[in-house]
Amino acid sequence: MLNNVFVNGVIKFDPKVVEISGGLKKCDILIAQKQQNGYEEQYNATIISKNGHLLEENLRKGRNILISGQYKTSSWKDDSGKWCSKTFISVSQLWFATELPFRDENANVVVHQKEEPTKTLDEEIDDAINDDDLPF
Repeated sequence: MLNNVFVNGVIKFDPKVVEISGGLKKCDILIAQKQQNGYEEQYNATIISKNGHLLEENLRKGRNILISGQYKTSSWKDDSGKWCSKTFISVSQLWFATELPFRDENANVVVHQKEEPTKTLDEEIDDAINDDDLPF
């Protein structure tokens, strides 16, 4: 089964970066994507990285980004014993995008920053995360 998703959109609110185990930082974001019919699709996404300072410096409300990752569902029992769940995109790669002087509203045009990362977020995550560290 193939589970890979790409989403291009705008960050809806200033994300909060929190430290989790092993020096990793976690950031939950909400990405909005305008549809041709005028409606807006929203996607929850979670980023886990060793480079939390880069997330804190660059992820801001209104920033246009492109992400790739996998859909995942996390479930848990709340304090009252009721089962809850959340579906989100577990981000493996992230690109910062900029607006072009001319933008065709019917096409999602993304310009990537020229700097190439020395290590992709996916590689960082593979190196740093132990399945025992995850709460779900």
